[in-house]
Amino acid sequence: MSNVQLPEWAQPLFGEEHRYVAISGGRGSGKSRTVASVLVLLASQQPMRILCTREVQKSIRDSVKRLLDDEIERTGFREMFKSTDTEIRGTNGSLFLFAGLQHNIDSIKSMERIDICW
Repeated sequence: MSNVQLPEWAQPLFGEEHRYVAISGGRGSGKSRTVASVLVLLASQQPMRILCTREVQKSIRDSVKRLLDDEIERTGFREMFKSTDTEIRGTNGSLFLFAGLQHNIDSIKSMERIDICW
């Protein structure tokens, strides 16, 4: 279904042996795009709830939603995901949510069944 090539450093993103994964690199090094690709692939394989956060997110346009929408298209999963103004839903039950940390920390703490926080 998808022919996505990822850099070797992205392999830990697929495993469960690490609770936290930190990625470093310079601006334009492909970190965000690679993580978006990995999340789309994981969400296509099994139902997941993925919370995408920024420290300050004044609007959904300030989020990584556009990047995820682009990766869904690029990886060939457009038929599997429906993107609305506020979320991305998979036909298998996967859900991408978006939130700013600075002003929503209490509501984020009470979110249930988040599998991955980016």
